Amino acid sequence: MKRLVAVCALVCVCLRGDVVPAAAPTSSSFVVDVSTVAELQAAVANLTSGVTIRIAPGRYALTGELRIGGGVQQVALVGATGNRDDVVIVGSGMNTPGVNIAIKVEAAQDVRIADLSVGEAFWHPIQLKGESGAERIHISNVRVFDSGQQFIKATVDFNNPDGVDDVVVEGSLIEYTVIGPAYGYTEGIDIHHGANWIIRNNVIRNIRVPAGATYVNRPGVLAWSGSRNTQVYNNTFINCERAIIFGQGGQEQFGNSHSGGAIYNNFIYRTEPQHADAGISIWDSPGTRVYHNTVIQNGTYPTAIEYRFASTSNVEIVNNLTDGAILAREGATGAVSHNFTQAVAGFFVNASTADLHLTAAAIAAIDTGTVVSSVLVDKDGQTRPNGAAPDLGADEFYAGGGTPPPDPEPDPIVLVAPSLKAAISGPTVQLSWADLSTGETEYVVERSSEKRDGFQVIARLPADATSYAETVAARTQYRYRVRAFSATNGLSSPYSNVVTARTR
Repeated sequence: MKRLVAVCALVCVCLRGDVVPAAAPTSSSFVVDVSTVAELQAAVANLTSGVTIRIAPGRYALTGELRIGGGVQQVALVGATGNRDDVVIVGSGMNTPGVNIAIKVEAAQDVRIADLSVGEAFWHPIQLKGESGAERIHISNVRVFDSGQQFIKATVDFNNPDGVDDVVVEGSLIEYTVIGPAYGYTEGIDIHHGANWIIRNNVIRNIRVPAGATYVNRPGVLAWSGSRNTQVYNNTFINCERAIIFGQGGQEQFGNSHSGGAIYNNFIYRTEPQHADAGISIWDSPGTRVYHNTVIQNGTYPTAIEYRFASTSNVEIVNNLTDGAILAREGATGAVSHNFTQAVAGFFVNASTADLHLTAAAIAAIDTGTVVSSVLVDKDGQTRPNGAAPDLGADEFYAGGGTPPPDPEPDPIVLVAPSLKAAISGPTVQLSWADLSTGETEYVVERSSEKRDGFQVIARLPADATSYAETVAARTQYRYRVRAFSATNGLSSPYSNVVTARTR
């Protein structure tokens, strides 16, 4: 019902005439609607904190970078329909200099990029600049395609390293539609000195380059240059030269190239032999956990998982299902147990399409693992173990079908700014608003006095709240605002309109 209310609210905005023709973008309750390249570029150039730029369906060929910066916070760049294929933002082309970066996040925090496609950039479709103060970025339901270099690039000043921290990349598709650039300098997600990244529920495919490229063995995810606590889980990698690398070795200035973090519940599938390497590589990354991954490379490379260098210590590699060896190199140490490295196509529902869910024929994998307390659900969200012990790999087998029906998807988190009203009864102020958000965990009410001493939080209300009343001083003027907050993703809606109330 709340989802319908939110949709109805957006429809009502259009019917009231708040959205005007493409001649000029309009803002309503901190939402700016755009429908042309000129409007989009102007809206980003003039972006202020708390504003969402909502992009109408269409193809937007940029004439310059979209630069989100200036110290803004709690901002968003989103497609209007929720279908990422409806809004396509492109640069000058993956092989054509000009608009080298499509979306650049600089001095900005709590930025959301969602429900759109972005690609055909000579360097990066999306760059996050840690050296300029970018932090806490949330990328969801985005298609990132055909990049001349890295698709999502997080950079740092190596003389004063402070990378982009607390980033979520989820529910997205990162791909070359055919193959990468001839020079070969590319990765899917490239993280320099970033902390606490979460990369989940994505499809990353065709991260590969032509024969004769200068740079080869390109990964879908690379976290290095002092990155730490990266979490990569529930993803599907298809025909990437490598899937996941934590660390690169030889980066003594950072102590370790990477440290900590976990890689689990991923499907990794490859048939392309050119420039192939290990599906998962742990190179100079102590304390990393590698649990419950399915790595099928069809003989394109002899090892599925490698851990390398003496500085790679205290690693755990447990409950993985592969068709290649798990190899320690150059003094790396760790606990390796309950893995099976001779999987065959018959173990899986349809290996040729990268559907690596187990069938009943996977006897060597079913009920042969050990309980890992931090990974008690599989790639589909199904509980493990289902039998006497957990199954190996990313899927937990359920009898009666190769793939159990998934758990119902939770409602999406949609934070629409509240529309606030106030009524006065003597010294009592009664606030009310429509609950237009979905998935919020609380509403936060703030008040400022007539002295304009700044807004202060006066109440935190439960999800679905639509009103708040307080008794204050008589014959005094107050200003109020409200916003929704989600503890699930740590984001807030834009603030409501500010209402002024003078008590009697």
